[in-house]
Amino acid sequence: MIYVLIGVLCIGVIALLMVFFRKRKVSPINENPTGGIKDNTNYAAPKEIRSDELISFKTEFYRNSDFVYDKAREYNLKMIKSEGDTFIITEGYDEKLKCETDREFSAKLQHIIREHNLARYNGIERLRSGLPEEYGPCRVNAKYASKEEINFLMDGDPNSPWTGEVLDLFAKEFGKHGINDLLPTKEESAMTRFSMEYAFGDNRYCYSEVWIPVTEEEKARSFEEIMTGGRNYDDCVKKAYAEVWDRKDKKKTENDRYAATTKEHYLALQKIVEETELNRFQNGNIFPNQFDYDNTPQFYEFYVEYESGKQMSGFSDDPEQCEKFKPVATTFSRYYDQYLENNKE
Repeated sequence: MIYVLIGVLCIGVIALLMVFFRKRKVSPINENPTGGIKDNTNYAAPKEIRSDELISFKTEFYRNSDFVYDKAREYNLKMIKSEGDTFIITEGYDEKLKCETDREFSAKLQHIIREHNLARYNGIERLRSGLPEEYGPCRVNAKYASKEEINFLMDGDPNSPWTGEVLDLFAKEFGKHGINDLLPTKEESAMTRFSMEYAFGDNRYCYSEVWIPVTEEEKARSFEEIMTGGRNYDDCVKKAYAEVWDRKDKKKTENDRYAATTKEHYLALQKIVEETELNRFQNGNIFPNQFDYDNTPQFYEFYVEYESGKQMSGFSDDPEQCEKFKPVATTFSRYYDQYLENNKE
């Protein structure tokens, strides 16, 4: 009798457990609660694409505002091969911006993909919930004539270098066809300050401005007073100057050169800023604390300010980025050498 009773009780317990688990909602493995991570990554996806014949590209990302692009917003950019060597590019979910382009545009886009090795993200499908809008989903789908593809979906970086280059490429291409909606606003106010420093070898070059005291009272102020309270600018004149420092022998290779900072000087600098597209190197950074000027193999830093109050600055000691910056540095160096020679004091 007792065995029958135990059996009945066991059957009853099992029945109750079955009802409980039927009614209970079982969460899927990839459920994405606030602050959680949803990961459907295909870890077997190839991380190398052999083809360079890009026939389709779609991307969605959020970009912060900066000196180049004033608007912080989400972009939806597409390129699709049409007939022959014709490609169609669009922007916006409604494809409000649309125009035809050619194979050269596709090649430039593929160069960005290669340069930033976007294939290494292939297969990633991972998102974190609860992030601010600017870190929202960033997705890419790139298709090639070889049937190869790059697909990824992940948390965005609103200051990502590759999204900046892709946006520049599309904006300029639309501009060639009279669509200026994506082009950055040109700075119209006059330049008021400029400085640049760089080193690509033994010499360190600095082109900047300095305030020279002209009154006896200002000349007599100690270094500590100046560092604490700054210059009395009404008792000084601003000069453009150049300094060249031998990093190996730790001495100046020549005497500092000075010249007046005229309106024409700033207009010439502003023209060079635009021609060299200096704003493409801006990242809002300046020299880090305790930077090793003498032993860092190569670096650059610049700062520009306008009457509007707008500022632009950039710094890098990355070898690849410095290599790209060399022609820009050379252009400014030649200008300063000529200007200081023609207006030397």
